[in-house]
Amino acid sequence: MERARNDSGTVSSEEVKKLEDAIKQKQIGAVRIYDGALSEDFCDELIEVFEKNSDNHEEVDNDKIKFIQYRYSKFHGDEEVHENLKTHIMGLYEHYLTDLDLPNMIAHQGIESISIKKIEQTDEELTNPHIDTVDHKSAIRALGFLFYLENNKSMTNFPRQGIGVESIKGRVVIYPPTWEYPIIEKTPTEGSKYNLQTWLHYA
Repeated sequence: MERARNDSGTVSSEEVKKLEDAIKQKQIGAVRIYDGALSEDFCDELIEVFEKNSDNHEEVDNDKIKFIQYRYSKFHGDEEVHENLKTHIMGLYEHYLTDLDLPNMIAHQGIESISIKKIEQTDEELTNPHIDTVDHKSAIRALGFLFYLENNKSMTNFPRQGIGVESIKGRVVIYPPTWEYPIIEKTPTEGSKYNLQTWLHYA
């Protein structure tokens, strides 16, 4: 095993790396980022579903975030691919617990209706943070899952944790949706940003 310090008393590269990893872990907290959570082909299929169903799009526009939403579960909930996606998300939850070295402490009843969201290019930069659990109704949300369906340099920021997450196709961010983890979803300055989102629900 490499010694922590060499003969001159300087810190070894191994110790520096351990310190950097510890700092990074402290900053991340319970936010976890996993690449390749969805295949690129499946991401393309979900975007195609979104674009083909423009008649059922909903516009969300407030001072914190603006996007176009398609309620995927509402219109595809009886399809096998939807059930497979739900099973996959629960598998990611198990992986998340293992990563945090935690037992399953959440008595959960499954996941919220899955939505596909499109955030369009704009010159206006939204800087107001939002949280996913804001009232009694949304307090059922135990854990958030945010998937990126297309590459975009626009960031999802967790300012309290000092984390900026780039939109990389197939990547998922799993995070607590509570007030300790506010989010600033940057609007893209180039192209559009497609996300798929859901939340694990308390029982």
